Amino acid sequence: MKTLALPLALALMYAQPAAAQEVPHTASPWAVSVVLGPRYHLSGTRDAFSSETVGFAPGFVLSRDLLPGSSRLELAAEVGVDVEANSGSLHQSWRTTVTAFSPFAGVAVRFRALRWLLPYVRVHAGAVLHDVRLDPHDNSGVLEASAWGFQGTAGLGLMFQTGTFAREGAFQRVRFAFTLEGGAVYSAPVTLEAAPQRPSDARAAADRLPVGRVRLGELDTSATYVRLGVGFRF
Repeated sequence: MKTLALPLALALMYAQPAAAQEVPHTASPWAVSVVLGPRYHLSGTRDAFSSETVGFAPGFVLSRDLLPGSSRLELAAEVGVDVEANSGSLHQSWRTTVTAFSPFAGVAVRFRALRWLLPYVRVHAGAVLHDVRLDPHDNSGVLEASAWGFQGTAGLGLMFQTGTFAREGAFQRVRFAFTLEGGAVYSAPVTLEAAPQRPSDARAAADRLPVGRVRLGELDTSATYVRLGVGFRF
């Protein structure tokens, strides 16, 4: 028994400091990130405005955790904006620009599987401003159209986060965070009506004869997407 007592005592002596040195999880309730990735458009209505079916959508996301930092489950409220602008050609006669500006709000649910790994699901909803510009190659006159609509997003992703910059002080909650996400964007179809571009000269605009709007048809920018994000939690 004496031969076993000494190794057991040594094991307990070294185990206690190790447990005492374990650093507890530090909550970083705020997060800000910049995201970017391709969107693969699904609807054929877009073909009437541009030959491009893939676009890139940069965005900005700000989030705030709603649950206590001690929980392994994180529920966050999010707000942000993303912009997609594509240039292309149509029937070899028009230079086209299709832009979508979308402010949004939503929630994200993350699970802290490891200190550095958080799988998550995200749902957003908001408005989207569609803007289309058709510029003929013969310079006969630019047509412009715009319309507001509804847009919703659902995605699954992984968040990878570093440790905090410091154990105490001003940077004790600050850490890098990186995300990889895939999902789908639903955009309600909108009807676009175009009008010639208004002259920049005030006198020319006043002298111009009234011109009616031209119905261009429906535009649906629903898409699947993949995007990367980089930012901070603090």
